[in-house]
Amino acid sequence: MSATAGVVIVGAGLGAIRVAENLRADGYDKPITLIGAEPHPPYDRPPLSKSVLLGKDDRVDLKPAAFYTDSDITLRLGTTVGSVDTDAKTVSVVDEAGERSVVEYDTLVLATGLRPRAFPGTDAMSGVHTLRTFADALAV
Repeated sequence: MSATAGVVIVGAGLGAIRVAENLRADGYDKPITLIGAEPHPPYDRPPLSKSVLLGKDDRVDLKPAAFYTDSDITLRLGTTVGSVDTDAKTVSVVDEAGERSVVEYDTLVLATGLRPRAFPGTDAMSGVHTLRTFADALAV
């Protein structure tokens, strides 16, 4: 394993951004990698049901793109985690193209958030949508 594997954060939401941001603010200088299943950069979810649906905003990014470059934070977007090997300190991932790879870590942070629960009985109803992702908001 590399001596500089750094921190891998599984999840790319507000919690993940805050972890990465605080690590850099506290002087952490090793690699930081955020792995997110969605193809979009980390974004703020509450506006999805407000400004995005009303057409007032089409981007609700938590940080500008320059933040990740300036902070030396690697984004692996459109990437899902298949497994974690805590003994080997590795995360097996699959990107949108189906390419598999392994990411090493010194420290692993799981910041995956929550899954929305459907209201009972609505799964068979037309016109009822679950709003969780940016893509969900655009679909509505």
